[in-house]
Amino acid sequence: MVIHLLDERNLIRLDDPVCEYIPAFGVESKRWITIRHVLAHRAGLPSPPPEAMDLELLDDPDRIIQVLGAMPLSSRPGRQLAYHAVTGGFILGEIVRRVTGGSIRDAPRRRDPPPARLPLDALRRSSPPDVPYVAHQLLHRLPGAAARSR
Repeated sequence: MVIHLLDERNLIRLDDPVCEYIPAFGVESKRWITIRHVLAHRAGLPSPPPEAMDLELLDDPDRIIQVLGAMPLSSRPGRQLAYHAVTGGFILGEIVRRVTGGSIRDAPRRRDPPPARLPLDALRRSSPPDVPYVAHQLLHRLPGAAARSR
């Protein structure tokens, strides 16, 4: 629900690669995993390694993400359905934490969404003549952009 709320608020897009939010996922085939893959239990990371199940790690999300980032994929992202109960929760919770600056528990209660991060990767992928157009599109995706444009 929280991920869909952030999508509704234009803070994320479900088809964004997870690595845009969690750089540890920008390696090898993991760079193709989208938020939608995680939600649909098709990210290829269904079973966490035993070290990720250590209860001491619950207070150390950076270490959990490090462990999941090093974990090999069981299948190509988007291909095979396999329940991602634990891994999906950690990945989605970390995306929420990095986008909102707060925990997944706090996100639904926030009335005013924080400023969205500007997806600068879209600018980097643009050819020089297109940069002004892309920048304009990105800025008008931000929360409150409709109110500012009136």
